[in-house]
Amino acid sequence: MVANKSKLTVRAAVMNCLARCSDSDAPLCCLGEFLEKLAEMGWPENDVRAVQTSVLQLLGKPLPSDHADRVNATVVAG
Repeated sequence: MVANKSKLTVRAAVMNCLARCSDSDAPLCCLGEFLEKLAEMGWPENDVRAVQTSVLQLLGKPLPSDHADRVNATVVAG
C-alpha cells in the first residue's frame, strides 16, 4: 500500500503544477502531463486527484460537481 502524501506535499505539487500550467499555451495538456508524472512517481490515486481538482479550480475550470463529489469522497475516505 502506498502512503498518502502530506497536505504540505500535495499543496506544493498544486503550486508547482499551477505555475507550469499558467505559463503554458495548453494548460490542460500541461496538467495532464503533470498528473501522469505524479502517478509514475508512485503517488496514490487520491493524492493525484486532489492535485487535479485543486489546479482545475484555480485555473477556473472545476470538475463537474458529480465527479468532484466522488473525488472528494475518495480523499476523505483515504
